[in-house]
Amino acid sequence: NRIPASLTRHFLPDPANEELFVRPENLKLGPGPGPGRITDKTFAGHYFAYTVALEDLSVIVYCQDGRFETGQTVSLQLNAKREETP
Repeated sequence: NRIPASLTRHFLPDPANEELFVRPENLKLGPGPGPGRITDKTFAGHYFAYTVALEDLSVIVYCQDGRFETGQTVSLQLNAKREETP
């Protein structure tokens, strides 16, 4: 997922000044209310693949929690340590 700098405020307590590249398994869904809305849910074996609309962006989230449903509003959080590249 490519997250523009203008949308990092939805994922990080301290928004980044640059875009982020985030793997689907490094995003965490939380029950609403939130800025995201689930537009698709697919069972993929040992996890669910969710497509989440966020403003004018869609992100893919992989998680083992199947309780979220299409149309539900959710919060999003980055679930990984942020590393700076030189």
